[in-house]
Amino acid sequence: MTATSPAVAIPYPWTSWPHLETGWTELAVGSPHTSFFLTPDWIDSWLAAFGATLQPRFVVFNDAVSATTVGMCLLASRTERRGPFAVRRLYLNTGGEDPADETVIEYNALLCREGWESEIAAALRKHLDRTAWDEFAANGMMEGPSIQALTSAAFPDRPASPTKVQSHYVDLARLGPSVDTYLARLSRNTREQIRRSWRIYGEQGPLAVEAAADLPEALAMLDELAQLHQDSWTARGKPGAFASKRFTAFHRDLIRRVFPKGGVQLLRIRAGSAVIGLLYNFVHARRVYSYQSGLRFSDDNRLKPGLVAHVAAIRYCREAGLLEYDFLAGEDRYKHSLSTDARILTWLVFERSTLKMRAIRLLRGLKRGISARVGWQAPHAGRPDFGKRV
Repeated sequence: MTATSPAVAIPYPWTSWPHLETGWTELAVGSPHTSFFLTPDWIDSWLAAFGATLQPRFVVFNDAVSATTVGMCLLASRTERRGPFAVRRLYLNTGGEDPADETVIEYNALLCREGWESEIAAALRKHLDRTAWDEFAANGMMEGPSIQALTSAAFPDRPASPTKVQSHYVDLARLGPSVDTYLARLSRNTREQIRRSWRIYGEQGPLAVEAAADLPEALAMLDELAQLHQDSWTARGKPGAFASKRFTAFHRDLIRRVFPKGGVQLLRIRAGSAVIGLLYNFVHARRVYSYQSGLRFSDDNRLKPGLVAHVAAIRYCREAGLLEYDFLAGEDRYKHSLSTDARILTWLVFERSTLKMRAIRLLRGLKRGISARVGWQAPHAGRPDFGKRV
């Protein structure tokens, strides 16, 4: 379907979600670009955790002629520091949490009827220009019409600052009938590490994947995963993702909503009675998003709990008839080692043309020049951090 008329933007407070959820659901079901991170369940849980603090707002886009709803988005606002300046950044859909609480949206897009992306983007820009903002961030965007619409229809006068990150995945549909066929597609070094580790673990008993059978077991397995995750991170002197009570509460609520619908996997990988690790995955449209893990490390560096746990989960998901096993964005070595394919996700930041933003760009250029001379790389305000996902 191609749009034949402009779109009109109508703002709503975040507390209007109970009245907007049906329309969001219809758009999510009808869009070919919807991911797990755009489902109403993700939005519902995110609003429950962060709505009162961030006070986001919805924007509904209607066909200017028929007045039918053709798109929606969520806009969250956060004031951030850029040196001496306070900058108001708007986030497309979920985003803007404190760094310790960050949920990290990926496979983001303009949620709209197919063919309406440019009209929605143009209407969004008109709406934004009636509000106060300095930066507009579209995080974790899929390649395709949404990015094109934002850059050409919404912000043609504002060059984007993109950060492109690979999202590595395994195409389960192309794998052969056994795990050996999958391993044959990996590097020799990775295969040897997996087989050696698998063999050593096997001395403790057969390797098995246990999936949570009901909601109470899923929540208990999340707690078990969180403890392993925290143990490994605190041992490195870092807080870990589950140090945040709000982050933990968000995921417990999300699991309560989506586990009964088959939207979440909690997997425990064992060698006999010994736990190797647990994985927390999302499932949408027969695609698996590997979101979080808790692994039991040991002093034996021949044991690779992460590699073994993911290979066991990949085999489990393939046997369940799923299509992809996606490691999500990030340059972690294990994602490169275990994947068969990759796609690009893009983090976009558009800056408003104001005296303050011109001053920030000038200071940023000076800092880059100094950094180049001394060999130091300054931190990038728009660069995503996926470190706590392992």
